[in-house]
Amino acid sequence: MIKLDITFDSHRIITDEWNYILQEKRTKLKGNDAGADYWANLGYYNSLQTLSRALVDAFAKGQCVSTPSDVELLERAVERQVNKLSRVLAKATK
Repeated sequence: MIKLDITFDSHRIITDEWNYILQEKRTKLKGNDAGADYWANLGYYNSLQTLSRALVDAFAKGQCVSTPSDVELLERAVERQVNKLSRVLAKATK
């Protein structure tokens, strides 16, 4: 597996020996470190296809998509992230 660490706003993709790992930046609400940011694992994916589906779901989560223009904005945002991922993967595999 190619070693990756790609950050997209509040999401990050890293790899281990077997998986792509999708993480989301969150803020601790309790304890001594309250207010500190940390990366929470959203899932482990063994293929780019399943990772890309999860990435689209992660970006869409919490978005208010009620009009056709909202859908277009979300599509453009996802397309930018997928293009960024593609560029990074192309560089990593050279």
